[in-house]
Amino acid sequence: MAEQKSRSKSVVTALALVVAISVSGGVAWLMTHDRSQPNIAPNPANVAPATEGKVKVFWLDDRDNQKIRVSSQERNIASTVAQTPASLAKESLTILLASAGKEGKQTSAIPAGTKLLGSAFKQDGLHIDLSKEFTQGGGSTSMQGRIAQILYTATSRNPEMPVWIAVEGKQLGILGGEGVEIEQPITRQRFQQEFKDSVGE
Repeated sequence: MAEQKSRSKSVVTALALVVAISVSGGVAWLMTHDRSQPNIAPNPANVAPATEGKVKVFWLDDRDNQKIRVSSQERNIASTVAQTPASLAKESLTILLASAGKEGKQTSAIPAGTKLLGSAFKQDGLHIDLSKEFTQGGGSTSMQGRIAQILYTATSRNPEMPVWIAVEGKQLGILGGEGVEIEQPITRQRFQQEFKDSVGE
């Protein structure tokens, strides 16, 4: 009889242990899968990678005289370039700025000689610093086009990423002699809303 009671007590203890482990495991799962936490800023590390060994740069398609249309083009990158969001963004912008001119039906509104002085991912988005050449020459259409090229190239892996553009270390507010106002940070959605009659993809 005493042996039967002891055995029953052992079974109850084992069941209690199983229940405790299950409950604690469930609590741990809930803690690690809490979906109520807001995503404060887009995380570039969560973006699916593009083609291995390539980056996308955006040109202006001059086949449409009614709108500024951006179109992407993949470019090869050196195998030594790290496959990180920061390195790939820097590489794609560097290639874009070095490609001033025209290729077939695609052209660039970015002035020759424009250099990338710096780029960095921060909590509030991607910060880009360009040389003074970026602001030189052209009318309002050219200004909108060059902003589109920088924005779309910088966000090719994350279209939701906010972008902050500075020139020679100073945040860009007005671009060009015609005074194209740039509200920062710039996103694709905001850009399309502000220049909805000018830009298409």
